[in-house]
Amino acid sequence: MILGLDSVLAYILYALGGIIPSTMAILLLYKKNDKEYIKSFWKRVFNFKLIKFKWYVFIILFIPLTNIAAMFANYYIHGIKLNFSSFTSYIGDPLKLIVIASYMLILGPIIEELGWRGFLPSSIIMGYIYYKNDSSILAAILFHFTINFYGQLFDIPNEIKPYRTIAMCVGALIILIYEKIQKKFCKS
Repeated sequence: MILGLDSVLAYILYALGGIIPSTMAILLLYKKNDKEYIKSFWKRVFNFKLIKFKWYVFIILFIPLTNIAAMFANYYIHGIKLNFSSFTSYIGDPLKLIVIASYMLILGPIIEELGWRGFLPSSIIMGYIYYKNDSSILAAILFHFTINFYGQLFDIPNEIKPYRTIAMCVGALIILIYEKIQKKFCKS
């Protein structure tokens, strides 16, 4: 069910909403008729070397760590025990984990990020990752994948989501401060 609607039309509109950004990005890319820009675009999609090692670590760990921090905060404040039932069900069936991971990679990040990072860098953290890795669209795809994948792996109830948002903001702030300090020391 999507937005309270359980119809074929709702699913078609939902799919179009995901596909349209990348479709438009690719159409606009080739409409520009600039061979260097086209080459640069596809390099930013497929070149793993554009992503610095520390950003691979960040991309892989940021979402699960902020989710776990939010779950602990909720436990500490409200006494509600952590629920790892989704996680244990996937770990118990590795094939199911591979299928859901493939689905999460293809139907979310790849389809959407070609448009959002290719032409319209939007979210702050994803945009930051994108720019810190030589405008790597692949970095944004991988980060988007971790958001979807860990969101599926750890079932985060709505009452925990504000804590997750706070944890993400704190994490992003720590990174910005670290980058600023690092930049300051590199200049001197």
